[in-house]
Amino acid sequence: MKKTILLLTIGLACTTISLAQKSKINEAADALKDAQKSLILKQDESAATLLNKAKDAIDAATTHEATKDNGKAWFTKAAVYMAMQESSQFSSSNPYLEAISALKKAAELDKKTVNEEQFSSLLANGAFYSFNAGVNAMNNGQYASSFNSFNETNLLLGWDNNRFFKDNAQIDSIAARSKLFQGYSTFYDNKYDQAIPLLKAAAENPITASESNIYLLLAQAYEKQGKKQEQSDIIEAGKKKFPDDKNITNAQLNFYLNSGKQSEMIAKLEEAISKDPKNASLPFNLGLVYRDLSALKDDPTPATEENFSKAEANFKKAIELESSNTDYQFELGALYYNKAGYYNNKMMSLGVDNASLKLAQEMKPLRDDYFNKAIQYLEQARSNYRSQKSSLSPKEKSDYAKCLEALNSIYINLDMMEESNSVNAELKGL
Repeated sequence: MKKTILLLTIGLACTTISLAQKSKINEAADALKDAQKSLILKQDESAATLLNKAKDAIDAATTHEATKDNGKAWFTKAAVYMAMQESSQFSSSNPYLEAISALKKAAELDKKTVNEEQFSSLLANGAFYSFNAGVNAMNNGQYASSFNSFNETNLLLGWDNNRFFKDNAQIDSIAARSKLFQGYSTFYDNKYDQAIPLLKAAAENPITASESNIYLLLAQAYEKQGKKQEQSDIIEAGKKKFPDDKNITNAQLNFYLNSGKQSEMIAKLEEAISKDPKNASLPFNLGLVYRDLSALKDDPTPATEENFSKAEANFKKAIELESSNTDYQFELGALYYNKAGYYNNKMMSLGVDNASLKLAQEMKPLRDDYFNKAIQYLEQARSNYRSQKSSLSPKEKSDYAKCLEALNSIYINLDMMEESNSVNAELKGL
């Protein structure tokens, strides 16, 4: 008789403990509901107190033997920890990471968990937090960490073969950019074998296909691998898709110049011009080729002078066809500025003897003529940049600054101090 009583007593005790732990799940859920109301009302201290209560209750439930394998307990933990991420009192410790782990555990323990109303919301929140963490890590040069964060985003948004987020434009955008940034992360981490397929996929995705930078990184990745043909092919593909992109143009020009194929590039552009004479980008690109061929390492030669004239003529043709294009104005101004810079440097390197002074005087009209020609086009570019200042891209802002710096140098050399002061004031306002 005593044994029977003892066994019943033990049984009742176990039931009491189990019920107590299950009540912890409900306690956590109730505290979470109140905490979420406080978060909506921006009552952070009240929310933090309630979240702490929810956290203590659910941590007890998920560690106790009676409920450590309870899917509802882990699902509630996911919801509690995800809410903690919204509170300034907890967010710095990244509780969303624990929330993601708990959500996965809940789905593993009870397959019905995925049918819970909040399941997809928790997936999305976890994905967004992971995405932001990935961006921060990438910006800080922590490329392995950023790759992992973006990978987590992709896994969460693609849960169960994209079961939850089909045809959701916002989700599709985050997923596409997450995969693109994985490509960036592996590229900057010098893992080119990983980066190339990720970047190629991003180039084919309609959401990220407008990113011209993808082609530049692919070209660099192939170059690092010594794959010249693939490098050439991707540059050509990028040029075809983004014919006016300055960076891709320069990548193409550099490839041909470094490969000793300048004549091939010139022939290709001249053929294109003959077929499409109204396309301003074609003479502009040809001008860039001749600009690089006219660059002076030593004194001018008949060849460099001829190339300079051809660069000048093609830039002018481009401007004639598209007079409002700031890049065209800037590049012609820069061509004249660099030519003047050659004579200016020669003058500065001369001595103070009579022969040197005479030579300097002979060079000065040439220098000043090129400086004045540069002013005409750089001032037009300056005006265009200034009128679009609020909407300039980072690259355009950089070119704007270079334009102002060149003008300032010219005005100082020509002793035009009022103009120099104006340019300096504008430069400081960037």
